[in-house]
Amino acid sequence: MGKPEAFTATSLRDIGTAALAVTLVSNFLYVVAKIPAKVSAPVIAIAIPCLLQYTAGPQSFMDYLIAFLNGCLIFFTAYGMNGAVGKAVPAKLGVAPSGRRRWFDPWF
Repeated sequence: MGKPEAFTATSLRDIGTAALAVTLVSNFLYVVAKIPAKVSAPVIAIAIPCLLQYTAGPQSFMDYLIAFLNGCLIFFTAYGMNGAVGKAVPAKLGVAPSGRRRWFDPWF
């Protein structure tokens, strides 16, 4: 039996990188196309591991289920990252004159 790879330094780094990508892309989609992050972020977060699983070749149903759960983990990591940065950044730095949404405002 091989070593379990659930929580290695590489896998945690990859989840963090995917979560950062979800945060940046969903916030960018809101700025450009006004697509709310609470809609785009879960779709992007679940699509990343499912598409990677699909491109890996023929897989079983359980592999896709694990990919979906990994997508949920990526989404909640991105949601936490967005909320933590939103609390850390002073409000006056990100408020536009028209009262628009700031870059790291809460998604929900």
